Amino acid sequence: MNKDRFVQELSKQMNMNASDCEKINEILESHFIIGRNNKFKILEEIKKRLNIDDDLAEKIYDTAGNILEENIKNRLKHPFKRNKTSN
Repeated sequence: MNKDRFVQELSKQMNMNASDCEKINEILESHFIIGRNNKFKILEEIKKRLNIDDDLAEKIYDTAGNILEENIKNRLKHPFKRNKTSN
């Protein structure tokens, strides 16, 4: 999944604007997503940059993780299937 599709999917699932989702993507790209300490760093940066509360930051983190997890599962199940681009 490329960056644009991830931002679109996160925007759709969270009902957020694309610019905020791009900021979230930048945060996720700057941190290693796996690990308890990294999760706290990511959540703190999301809260700070988007000026949101703990619950919404946690929901965004979980949703982003689910999107990435689903994409990884699909790639493992169908390694030679090409991703469709929606333009």
